[in-house]
Amino acid sequence: NNKVFATSPDRIMTIDVKTFLGVHNSQLEKGQQIAVLVAPASPMWRRKEGIELFHPKHFGFSFEPKLLG
Repeated sequence: NNKVFATSPDRIMTIDVKTFLGVHNSQLEKGQQIAVLVAPASPMWRRKEGIELFHPKHFGFSFEPKLLG
């Protein structure tokens, strides 16, 4: 639905549902069945300095971080 659900610095992981192996974003293929898992980042990455280092803008996104919890 084009809404941001999670961003860095939280961990966003893609898993192939057939093999249960991790899939790097460069390996994603159209039609591939994956599960997306999100885990909260360590507290040190949630501090101001951590957010600045892993702000979504560093990955080409224009939105603000949205953290779990």
